[in-house]
Formats: sequence, structure tokens, C-alpha cells
Amino acid sequence: MIKKKYASKKNSQMNLFKLKNYFFNAVLFFLTLFIIGSIISLTKNFNNKNKYIYDNAEQLKKLIVINEYEKRTGYRIRIEILNGCGISGLADKYTNFFRENGYDVIQSKNAENFNFDKSLVILRVNNKDYALEVSKLLDTPSNAITEKIDYSLDCDVSVIIGKDYNKLSSFDSVIELSPPY
Repeated sequence: MIKKKYASKKNSQMNLFKLKNYFFNAVLFFLTLFIIGSIISLTKNFNNKNKYIYDNAEQLKKLIVINEYEKRTGYRIRIEILNGCGISGLADKYTNFFRENGYDVIQSKNAENFNFDKSLVILRVNNKDYALEVSKLLDTPSNAITEKIDYSLDCDVSVIIGKDYNKLSSFDSVIELSPPY
């Protein structure tokens, strides 16, 4: 009688061992399938023929706008656009305008207040040519450029859009570039 209990206990341990072994084998099988699937997917993505390929320089030029100043100097002017009049979305509209004209707009946000009657061009680095180029595109008087050198802003020029935004000749181009929604 003692032998039967021992044999039955031994059988249940063997069954538990077999069950654990089957479970381990199943997990190992699914992990192997996962790894093989990942390798196949990775090789397909490396060999993907649906990449963007530009046949000629003309197609590439449509993607990268280079303005006259950048052609002359090789430098892309970095701009910060600030909404100083409170019209919702105006800084974003001017961001699109400047980017379409080949400028690097690094930031677009509200000014410290909305009490700016006139649009301003503020020079942030020690090269007045940058502010003159931006002022010409924006259509603000070049004698109204303000110099507030601040290298910590990581931009060359700050543009504050004032309440006179709709009187600037650049505003027509800004509206044309704005999405209709």
C-alpha cells in the first residue's frame, strides 16, 4: 500500500514535469516564430523599393525653397514669429509665408502682449543684413528695425506681427498661402 502512494505521487510529479516541458516548448516555439517574422520584416523594409526617389533636381527644388539671400551667402536666416495683435492663428500664417519664401522659422508663438500697433523686425544677432532681408519681405520700413541683440534666443531675427498686419503688402501673400480651414 505504501508503494502505491509513492508510485501515484511519482506519476503526478512526472505529469507535472511533462506539462511544464510542453509549456516551455510552446513558449520557445512562439518566440522562435516571432524572431523569424521580425527578421523577415526587417529585410523587407531594407529592400523596400517604395522609397522617395527624386529623378531630377527640378523635383527636389520644389521641396527645398532657397531664397535669393541664401543663394548669395549660403546662409538661411532663422526667424522667430510673434503674434503681437491677438488675432488667432496669425503667427502660424506668417510662419507658412516665411517658410515658403525660404526662411527657417524656428518658433511661432504669442508675444508678451497684444498691444503692438505696428509690426516690428527685431535684430537678435550682429548682422543687420538679416533684418533688412526680413523687413523687405514683410514690407516694413527698414528704418523701423530695432536692434536687441540676444544670442540666447537661437534666432537671427524676431518678427512681431502688429495690428497693422492687414496693411502690409505681404499680407495678401500670407492669405494666399493659408489653408482654407
